[in-house]
Amino acid sequence: MIQWLQKLSGKNNSNSMEKEELINLRKEMARHKKKFAEHDEDVAINSDNEDEDNDEEQDQVDKLHEMKLKFNAGKIRDSVSSEVYGKFNQKKEFVAKVVSKSSTQRRRIQERITQSFLFSQLDEKDLNTVIDAMEEKKVR
Repeated sequence: MIQWLQKLSGKNNSNSMEKEELINLRKEMARHKKKFAEHDEDVAINSDNEDEDNDEEQDQVDKLHEMKLKFNAGKIRDSVSSEVYGKFNQKKEFVAKVVSKSSTQRRRIQERITQSFLFSQLDEKDLNTVIDAMEEKKVR
């Protein structure tokens, strides 16, 4: 019945065309599989070579590290440096800078800096400290 309807409608050739296209696609797939198999073999060979190179480099790094440890093993640290507080550098309580601003300026600054990830998590006190310290700089 199907063959008779295909003959009647003139679509008898489409079945053979589909089969031919399927055969061509299968051939193309086989070519691509072969091509990719060769590529995968090349990658595997190069990967093995890279692993050997990396092992050699790691061995050299390990040897250098051991040499450094042996060189520094007998040494004692000479000194430790830290900030010195004394006559010329006295430790004082932190006093935040305050630059006077109008309420409009404060509001505009607050709107802008709360959009920044850097200032978005500040609590009210710290936010006011930052806003108070900001000053206007005019540039060309």
